[in-house]
Formats: sequence, C-alpha cells, structure tokens
Amino acid sequence: MQSSIVKTQNRVIRAEGKIRSRGMWAEVWRNFRKSFGAMLGLFIVGMIVVAAVAGNFIFDYDEHVVGQNVSESKQEPSAKHWFGTDEYGRDIFARVIWGARYSISIGFASVLLSSLVGVTLGALAGYYGGVTETIIMRLADIFMAVPPILLGICLVSAFGQNIFMLVIAVSVSAIPAMTRVSRASVMTVRDMEFVEAARAAGANDIVIIFRHVLINSLAPVIVQATLRISGTIIAIAALSFIGLGITAPTPEWGAMLSSARGYIRGHSYMALFPGLAIMITVMGFNLIGDGVRDSLDPKLKK
Repeated sequence: MQSSIVKTQNRVIRAEGKIRSRGMWAEVWRNFRKSFGAMLGLFIVGMIVVAAVAGNFIFDYDEHVVGQNVSESKQEPSAKHWFGTDEYGRDIFARVIWGARYSISIGFASVLLSSLVGVTLGALAGYYGGVTETIIMRLADIFMAVPPILLGICLVSAFGQNIFMLVIAVSVSAIPAMTRVSRASVMTVRDMEFVEAARAAGANDIVIIFRHVLINSLAPVIVQATLRISGTIIAIAALSFIGLGITAPTPEWGAMLSSARGYIRGHSYMALFPGLAIMITVMGFNLIGDGVRDSLDPKLKK
C-alpha cells in the first residue's frame, strides 16, 4: 500500500514538472519570436545550414572543392566564379559553402560535448556541495587559468591533428565555464519545494538530479551553450589558421584564410570571403544567443 502511494506521488511530481517545463518553453518561444534580432540570427544561421547541405548536391567535392586547375588560378570574382578562384584554381565560393559544413558541425559537436560534461559536473557540485564541490570547482579553476587557444594547441600537438582531436581540444576549454554556470543554476533549485517533495517521495539522488533539478535549471546553460557556438567557430578557425586544425586541401574557413595570407595585397578577395563567412556565421549565432537569453529572462532586455 505504501509503495503504491509513493509511486503515485512520484508520478504526480513528474507530471507537474513536465507541465511546468512545457509552459516555460512555450513562453520562451513566444518571446523569441517577438525579437527581430533573434529571428534575423535564426534566418542567417538557417540559410548557412541550407547552403552547406545544398553544397553537397551542387558542387562535386573532387572537382570543384579540392580539384586543382592551375590555368584558372587567382581569377577575380566573375559570373563563372562568384567569389573568384584561389592559387590552385579552386572555386572559392564552392570551398566557402563546403567549409560551412566543417565549421558548424564541429562547433555543434564541441558545444554538445562540453555541455554534457560541464552540466553533469556542475550538477554534482551544486547538488552535493562539500568535498565534491570543492574538488570539481578547483579543477575547473585550474583549467580556466589556461588560455583556451593555448590549451587547444597543447592538446592537438600532443594527441594528433584530426577532426576528433579538434572537437576534444575546443570542448575541454569550454567545460569549466559550463560547469560554473550549471553549478550556480542547480544551487538555486536544489532546495525548492518540488525537490523536497521528490525526496520525501523516496526518489534517489540520481533521479532527483536528472529528472527534477536539471530540467528546471537548464535555462542559463542553454544561453551559455548558444553563445558558446560562435566562440567555438572562431577557435576552430584560429587553430586551422596556425596550422593545428583542419589542414589543406580540406575547405575550412580558417585554413582558407591562412593560405590566402601570401596573396592579400594583389588578391584580397581570397581572404575576404572566408573572413566574411566567419563574421556572418558568428553574428548569426550571437543574435540567436542574445534572443534566447532575453526570452528566458525578459528582465534582461534594455
């Protein structure tokens, strides 16, 4: 009988949490749609993603993206080559479009990995406190003391230069910030009534953390993750620019900027378009991040 009552209480608590969560996210979407900047950012990123996907069907990778045609090298932008050609005669427009696939996919993968690890560590630190919190947060402080680009250089140099290690290198530098945000958010939720009700109903710590606490403390984490994507794209481009990220002939924006350095005076378009691609993509994600932040907490709007 008592077991049946406890199960019923747990179902009621979960149902209340789901209703609360659905109502909150519906309100967030309504606020997000009202923001011109947020919708503009969503449009920009959406168009870039569509172009990146369509590029796979429009441009043949071997012929247009990495294939060399020296007879057409360093041609100015024209009707045939919208962004011109590079020193090997490769179409810059095709390479910029294909480059979006790498920058955005690696950016999302890095943010997802850093969020999963950071949120888990932050939740444990915020919920348990004490020695657990001290150990986790001191480790986070140590990693935060190392400049992200230096940490990325060390990891890539030590463990190899490939896409997988690039994701790991960029993710590791973002984990401490995600941990701190998650910990602070969990600490504001852990003593609320619905958490106490879950404890009284007999739920264990794992269930409480992942079913009740985290789901109601994700708002700041989502804002941080959204804003982190733009920084991740810049970090990927920076590592590729100095030769420690994605290397030629793979069409990554940072690598394209690096190869265009020697031609910046006479053929500035070779660096202009990859640079614009980075700038516009970062701007789009920043606008989305600002919109998400304002939607989750309208009081932050000026």
